[in-house]
Amino acid sequence: MTSQGSELLILLSANDEDDISIFNDIGSELMVIHVGPNQKDIMVHKNLICATGKFFQDMANNPNGNIGICSLPNITPEAFKLFLCYIYQRRVPSVNLAADPVAQGTRLRELCQLYSFIEEYGLNVSLLNKTIDSIQDGFRLLDKIPEAPLIQAIYKNTKAGSKLRKFCAATTLSAHRSHVFKQESLSKLVKINEDFMEDFLEAVQGIFWPDADPRIRDCAGDPDCVECHGTCLEGTIRQRRGFWPCYFHVQPLEVVKVKREHDGGEKDLDVITLGNKSNCHLWKN
Repeated sequence: MTSQGSELLILLSANDEDDISIFNDIGSELMVIHVGPNQKDIMVHKNLICATGKFFQDMANNPNGNIGICSLPNITPEAFKLFLCYIYQRRVPSVNLAADPVAQGTRLRELCQLYSFIEEYGLNVSLLNKTIDSIQDGFRLLDKIPEAPLIQAIYKNTKAGSKLRKFCAATTLSAHRSHVFKQESLSKLVKINEDFMEDFLEAVQGIFWPDADPRIRDCAGDPDCVECHGTCLEGTIRQRRGFWPCYFHVQPLEVVKVKREHDGGEKDLDVITLGNKSNCHLWKN
C-alpha cells in the first residue's frame, strides 16, 4: 500500500465511530491533486472532494484537460491536509494546546490559508464557516490576535467583504481598545491597506458592546446553542462578552431583538443584525 493510501485509511479510521454515513458516499474512484508550489501529488476520493464544490466537480469531468487531475499551487500541502480532515472526518482541526508555540502559530496561519482557499474556489459554505470557527477558537485558546504581517497576508489573499477580513478588523479594534495592539502597527495597517481601514471603521460603527471579544462565540444564553446549551450566562462559563456565534459566518442575516446585561442592568437593543440560526451547525435544528 502506498503512503498516500495509508494516510487516507488513517483519516477514515479517525472519523467519529458513530458517523459511518461517509462510507455510503466514498465510492472507489480517486482524484490526483497537485498541491503547492512543488506540486506534491495527493490522492483523494473523487466523490468526497466533489461534494465540497462545483470547482472540483468541473475538474473531475473536464473534457479539455486531464480528467481526475487537479492542480492547486496556491495552498501548501500542510494546509490542504486540514481540508482533507474535513472531507474524511467532517471537522476542521483547531490549534493543539499540547503543541509547541511555533507549531501553534503555524496551525493558525494554515487555517487562515485554508479559509482563503475555500473562499477563492467557492467551496462549501459550511466548510468555510467551520474554518472561521476553528480560527476563532485558536486565537481564543492561545489568547492571541492576528498580528500585522498575518493581517496583511490575509488581505492580500482574500476578497473584499471576506468574513476573515471582518474578523481581523474586529479583533484589531478589540485589542486596540484594550491597549494590546500597538498604535504604530495599527497606523501602518491603515496607511498601507485601504480595505483594512474600511473594515476597521465598519467595526468601530458596528460593534454593539465596546468590551465584546470577537474570539468568543456568545449565544447570550440561547437554549438552541449546541456549544453551551444556553448555559453561558451561568456561573463562570461566560467570563467575557463575545460576538453572536455565527456573526462571522457566510449566511443570510436577520434583524432580532436582544436583551443583555449592560452596566449593571439590562438594555434592550431593538435593531441588531445577527447571523441567521437556520441551517447553521452551531444551533439545534
